[in-house]
Amino acid sequence: MPFKIVPNTGPEGNLPPGEEPHPEEEFYPGEEPPPEEHPPGEEPPHEEPMNDEEAIKQALMAELGWSESEIQLNIGRMDDRFAEGGVSKGGEMGGAMWLAAKEHDGRWVIIHHGHDIPTCDQVQNHNIPLDWAPSCWDEASDSVIERTGSKSLGE
Repeated sequence: MPFKIVPNTGPEGNLPPGEEPHPEEEFYPGEEPPPEEHPPGEEPPHEEPMNDEEAIKQALMAELGWSESEIQLNIGRMDDRFAEGGVSKGGEMGGAMWLAAKEHDGRWVIIHHGHDIPTCDQVQNHNIPLDWAPSCWDEASDSVIERTGSKSLGE
């Protein structure tokens, strides 16, 4: 709360002669009240929820450490739980693929990005369907595993 330094010229605890505090307000004469957060009679603005594409872009920016002006995002395929596409840094040749999953809280997380394929642990931990990741890198055997069957790993 803003305050004003006032010399104590009167009895202890009193304001200088001629100045009285406003009983209904918590500031002294000559001080301005704090600004209101929004104009009276208007509701504060509501933040629009972030759409999936923007949420994925924000997750990739955090993962890669790139700014909004640097990132060029391409979404190749998306449904209500998974998304994949390409990403490149503005002005640079090439790019990389990425794979994302939507968590139970609605937040998108980047499962994998790069030129290689996702690890089997990444695929298994997020129950990536077979058609989204037909193969994965098995770190234990140091080899590519072709996924088979209709279920995700770990089910």
